[in-house]
Amino acid sequence: MQYLPLARAMAHRIARKWPAGSDDFQSAAFLALVEAAQAFDPLRGVSFATFARPRVQGALVDAQRGLFIKGWRGTAETRPKFEPLEPDSELRGRVVGAQADPPIGADLETNDAVEHWLKKLPARHSTALRLIHLDGKTQAEAAALVGCSPATIHRLNRDAPLRVQRAQNQKLPQTPPPPRELAG
Repeated sequence: MQYLPLARAMAHRIARKWPAGSDDFQSAAFLALVEAAQAFDPLRGVSFATFARPRVQGALVDAQRGLFIKGWRGTAETRPKFEPLEPDSELRGRVVGAQADPPIGADLETNDAVEHWLKKLPARHSTALRLIHLDGKTQAEAAALVGCSPATIHRLNRDAPLRVQRAQNQKLPQTPPPPRELAG
């Protein structure tokens, strides 16, 4: 139940582009969340949100694919346009959508890296970024939850990458300057 807002936010993002499938997306997201809860093993040391997010995203992609298979139910203006590929399209360059899948677990490594850097930020920055980027909240919703103005959330969101970059630079080993040559 705690992660229903996460699934709802992920479904809402896709539903903005596919309004006719809004109910389908929300149902798929909730079902994937339930299935993730059943398969989750807390002993593996991964947070539930990190475990569930790729499963919900996969279910949403499947639901989106289902809209194509069933036929478009939206308006003519928002209907996707399909163009057939030329027989030698792959030989002439990269075909959109025909790329290799990322390695299994790459998304978990990315999420772990994000969590690592969020822990390096001040608590307010970390909370704001987690709400916006991981939990799918809007800046206004995050501001209400953190207890500050939307302008402050915007500033925290804007400043966080600079803070992370500074933290990364502090971790880099300092190389001594090259020796100066003495004049004559």
